[in-house]
Amino acid sequence: MGFALIPDDNNASTAATCPDAGCAGTEDSSLDRLMTQVITDKVNPALATHLGRAVTLGDVVESIMAFNYEGNFTVYAPGDGAADTLTELQPFQGMLIKLSETYGTSTVEVFRKVSVAGYTSKQTVPVPVNIQGVFFNAGELPPDKTLRVGYNLVAPHTLTKTPFNTVFRGALIPNELAVSAITFKRTVSATNDGAGIKASVFEGFETLSGTSNLEPQQAYWTFIVNDPANKQVVLLSDGVTFAPKGPTITP
Repeated sequence: MGFALIPDDNNASTAATCPDAGCAGTEDSSLDRLMTQVITDKVNPALATHLGRAVTLGDVVESIMAFNYEGNFTVYAPGDGAADTLTELQPFQGMLIKLSETYGTSTVEVFRKVSVAGYTSKQTVPVPVNIQGVFFNAGELPPDKTLRVGYNLVAPHTLTKTPFNTVFRGALIPNELAVSAITFKRTVSATNDGAGIKASVFEGFETLSGTSNLEPQQAYWTFIVNDPANKQVVLLSDGVTFAPKGPTITP
């Protein structure tokens, strides 16, 4: 899942607890607060019955992982346990979100299931998650848009399907550093041949490049190679350096 937005609705009542009044309304990027999002209508109805209350995102999320500049995975897990190394959403940060198939130690399924022609078992319906927010606040510059050497999880935040070489133009000019974009697709197509409605399921990876269109609702993995022209060495907080950090996407 790729997030290019920092959720911030400028509403102090939805902000996480902060040490002073000056930060009220600016803490919507807190993963703890986002886990309170109610998703009862997006999951198995039996789960709400089992819990005896509304189902929240934190009830079904097992862990969230993100790749940081140091090249390490940071991790967030709802509830008590080990200290989280990932606590807030960041601009242009791709994340891997793992959902539980059943709730806790029970056998109550989290996902809704539907029957699909050609399959003997019912198929899982994904949990749609929409975290509302704004790209950046009025009067502020947008956050830096950077890609790093290695695999990057990117969500093309466009309104329509957009060519790969447009989305990744900053990693293609003047040197072609972005090789291709890979996404996992699972679609159900229905057709009516006159004898009845038939459904087919496609499940697999799709690789796109060049003028191939990237879809705004999909997240993509892309590999960024080293740019020999970029000799920048980045000094991290712990004194460790690495070079280069990869291309910067142009406007």
